[in-house]
Amino acid sequence: MNHKINIVIQATKCQIISEYDAENKAGLTKTEAQALVSTTGAIAQGMGFAQDASATFATQVTKLSADLSSFNNMPTEEVLMAVNSALTGEREQLKRLGIVIKETEVQQMALSMSGKAVAKSLTQQEKATATLALITSRAGVAVGDLERTQNSAANVGKRLGSMFRELMETIAISLMPTFELVLEQLDEICKKLGVETR
Repeated sequence: MNHKINIVIQATKCQIISEYDAENKAGLTKTEAQALVSTTGAIAQGMGFAQDASATFATQVTKLSADLSSFNNMPTEEVLMAVNSALTGEREQLKRLGIVIKETEVQQMALSMSGKAVAKSLTQQEKATATLALITSRAGVAVGDLERTQNSAANVGKRLGSMFRELMETIAISLMPTFELVLEQLDEICKKLGVETR
């Protein structure tokens, strides 16, 4: 995953790492948070955002998704997929979050934000920015819910789960050199026995 985050949003990687505390409150491991932010960053770059702007945009989207996740008691990854889909024009999944946004509303907001006069002249980036503004507006009381309810049973459970996943990941990474040696030795033994391993 480090490769993806380095490629997609290398210039602002420290900004994303500093946002990790909020993602941890959402019940995500550092790796999971980076994966979500880098995926959203890649989507943003595909819509015309520059690298720095895509990192900022992706972080905003991830934070909003964490709030919506907390408010609706849904997995953050699932909510983020719904928001990412909406940013690309597929807004049906937002209905599960109680948010309805129509294409005409996105166009009107994008025209207002960009100062353009004709909807056909809007870029994907302008429409995505308008969509995020509309989602944030329609989220209403859900905005800030993660911070307000971080000590609720559901959010504490999510954080505990992320702590255990983080611990397992750390153990797996630290044992990787040992596993590689064991696999090499098993491979040698299999070769000596004439057993094909790959």
